[in-house]
Amino acid sequence: MRPAPTPAGFDHGIPVQIGSVPAPRRPAPATPPRPPAALPPSVAGPSRPAPAPRPAPASRPTPGTSPRPAPGPTSRPPHPGPSRPGHPPHPGHPHHALRRPGPGLPLPRHPGPLPPAVHDPRPGSGSVDVRLLPSPDGDHADRPLTAAATPRLGRRALRHEQLATLAAPRRRYSLLARLLFVTMDLLYGRRRTLEKFQVLEVVARIPYQIWENAAYRLFTRRHRDGALARRIHERIEENREQQDNEQWHLLIVGELVRASGRKPSRVRFRVLPLLLALSYYHVAWLMFVLAPRWSYRLNADFEDHAEHEYAEYVAEHPELETVPHRSAFADRYGAHATVADLLRQIGHDERMHKEESERYLAEGRLR
Repeated sequence: MRPAPTPAGFDHGIPVQIGSVPAPRRPAPATPPRPPAALPPSVAGPSRPAPAPRPAPASRPTPGTSPRPAPGPTSRPPHPGPSRPGHPPHPGHPHHALRRPGPGLPLPRHPGPLPPAVHDPRPGSGSVDVRLLPSPDGDHADRPLTAAATPRLGRRALRHEQLATLAAPRRRYSLLARLLFVTMDLLYGRRRTLEKFQVLEVVARIPYQIWENAAYRLFTRRHRDGALARRIHERIEENREQQDNEQWHLLIVGELVRASGRKPSRVRFRVLPLLLALSYYHVAWLMFVLAPRWSYRLNADFEDHAEHEYAEYVAEHPELETVPHRSAFADRYGAHATVADLLRQIGHDERMHKEESERYLAEGRLR
């Protein structure tokens, strides 16, 4: 028996509008796919470990160059930082130049770090032993530093060097040197004064001027000999630095004399120093012409005498330890906290001059 037909306008008992589109049905929610079932070990076989990540290929260095280190906090050089007047910049900087405290000229630049004997990384930490100067072509030549190129010493190092000077015996002075010292005592007294030091500094520059002029004449005659010409050129530079350093001493001591308020005699401290300098020039020139070693020995005696005089003057005047030093030449020669430290530094420069003259005495004539 057939079922009765559904009347128009009805869909299984649900009334619908004739001629309308039936409403869409909602799709069934999608179910996530199930992971494949793990096979038993007898079927799947032994498990294999996951492959390790392949390392990145190392870069090959270019022929003729060294491989660069990996970047990190230890591969960067330390920052040079600000430099104090008269002190060299930080030695860790790859391109740096030591400042000459004397004549104010920079030392030649060196592509790599300087040896420990050239710079004082901690000023004031102790004595500084500087003897080697890097040559302009980059290697460390056996060229000693002059007093003008030596970095300024710290306060503790200056006191140490003063005590070393006081403990060291004086040189056995030559007859001409003794005659010069006796003449100074007769004209200006045996007592050590700044005015007397000023007269000594007027005379102290003369031997270096004579040696520099003689080296220029020798360079004119022997400039074709490359090795000798280079040694002559180095000697010219040393003599120029030495007389410039003595000139700074003269300017600084004269500044101290003016600051003291004392008015020296015009005849004793203006006219007589000129006569002494003129006489000493002719004597030193004649000695250098006859035998250069005589001139070197006389200057070594003169500088040894000046070194001990400055050291003993500071020891005799302990009040200078509390006198602050303010100078118009501090940016060129070097700044010091007290006048005592300033005079100690000048005395150390005189020792350097003495050692330079002794080295010339051992080397003999340039040939």
